[in-house]
Amino acid sequence: MQCIWQLVEQRAAERPDATFLAFQEQTITYGTLRLRVMDAAAVLAARGIEPGDRIALMMNSHPDHIVMYLALGWIGAVTVEISIHLKRAGIALQLEDCAP
Repeated sequence: MQCIWQLVEQRAAERPDATFLAFQEQTITYGTLRLRVMDAAAVLAARGIEPGDRIALMMNSHPDHIVMYLALGWIGAVTVEISIHLKRAGIALQLEDCAP
């Protein structure tokens, strides 16, 4: 069984120019996705994020959300998704519960 980052690697190697996603006026290929994810993972690792770290991620629906999610998985961190629709008490409860 492959991890999602392994599937991205495989698709980028097999079909780098194939479309991964289209969002508004933007199209991202598998090759571009791989590069963006690797760049983001390098920045996160340089900032001290390590495998097993729980990282809260609260972002709108946007390709950058996917890149960050994949980058965290790439380095072995655990993504804790927090809805942008939560109010202060809901955010506090989720942060307290998951200890990112």
